[in-house]
Amino acid sequence: MKDTTLEGIKDFILRRMLVTYLTLIPSALFVVISQSLLSLGIFSVQLILVLIGTWVMHRKFDEERIIDFTKKLNIFVKELEDKVTDPAYNYSLPSIALEIARNKMVFRNTQAWDMLLTKLSEDLTNNAIALDKRIEANGKQLRIYLNGFRQTLVSLQKFKKRFYDMISEASYLGVYYNNSEFRKRYERSSEEYNRYMDKLKIFSDDIKVKFEESLDENLTEHVKGNNELFPNLDGAF
Repeated sequence: MKDTTLEGIKDFILRRMLVTYLTLIPSALFVVISQSLLSLGIFSVQLILVLIGTWVMHRKFDEERIIDFTKKLNIFVKELEDKVTDPAYNYSLPSIALEIARNKMVFRNTQAWDMLLTKLSEDLTNNAIALDKRIEANGKQLRIYLNGFRQTLVSLQKFKKRFYDMISEASYLGVYYNNSEFRKRYERSSEEYNRYMDKLKIFSDDIKVKFEESLDENLTEHVKGNNELFPNLDGAF
């Protein structure tokens, strides 16, 4: 793995301090031409000051960048908390999953799904809320928060898998949503979910370039579409 600190400083110099370093060239040439100890001493002081300034400014720049990306991460956490995983939001995956799990036919025959999905949904909500509070309290620990966010996304993927399992198991009951209102609702839900994951993937690619950190590809997978998840709907509630 390359030295990210060295690469970061080199990139910082090229992008933000190149002109400052170029101004040292005349002094360096004068030292070579004059071969004077005084000019060498002056140049050495100038070089030391520029190097110290580079180190200080780079640290400040790096800190500001971490804070900026932590704020961006918190936006994703809040959206996850307020929409993607909130069972009270009509177009969230947990809202739809729990409604199906609590349908009288599903509940009567496979009520364990309600208990399982409720527990997973509560865990998702609690994890997102806790992570949001941690970021609000200290916005300078991006890598730690990224790890916490990964764990929350792992829980979301687990919820999604259990949701698929429930649909597969309940299919033998002939229990399906086949009315147009539900189709529209699930279509909007899946579109919002997938749009969120697309934005998250872009963010992940960005932090990979800046910090060599990223979210696993499988954590930003799309949810199945309406026709894929509910094919050939024949029954009704």
